[in-house]
Amino acid sequence: MKTTTAVISVQKRPKIARVLFVALLSLAPPCITAQTLTIRLINARSGKPIQGQHVSIVWGGQMSRSDQYPLSDKLGKIHVDVPPGTKFLTLIPGPKVGKEPNRIPYTACSNYGEISIEEALKTGVATDNQCEPKVRPTPKAGEIIYLIKPLPWRMPDMQ
Repeated sequence: MKTTTAVISVQKRPKIARVLFVALLSLAPPCITAQTLTIRLINARSGKPIQGQHVSIVWGGQMSRSDQYPLSDKLGKIHVDVPPGTKFLTLIPGPKVGKEPNRIPYTACSNYGEISIEEALKTGVATDNQCEPKVRPTPKAGEIIYLIKPLPWRMPDMQ
């Protein structure tokens, strides 16, 4: 009988240890991992993606422009890594691609200021469209839709 009791208690200990291990893991703080956002540049009038344009990203309320000026791909997408600890960002038009980098190639069609990174990651964010209210693309989780209007070549950008 002693042998049977010893075997039972040895078999129960690993189960208890596993349960305790899982319980402790659930209490541990989450690991900090890099988070990636997708910014889609969309023509506010046509709803089509805009390729080959830069966007200035201001992370977390810094009042100076960012050193990041990513370029949109053929689907109008820009993929960026969120700096650790950053809660929000602001998107600013430009700079222009080519010989006049201090010029702005498009205007933003929204008054959207700070964009919550948490909201963008969970549900996605689409800036409001003040140029053409009928065009309302739906964002996916992890995506920010930035509605813009390209400036015609004959229109000065006032810079």
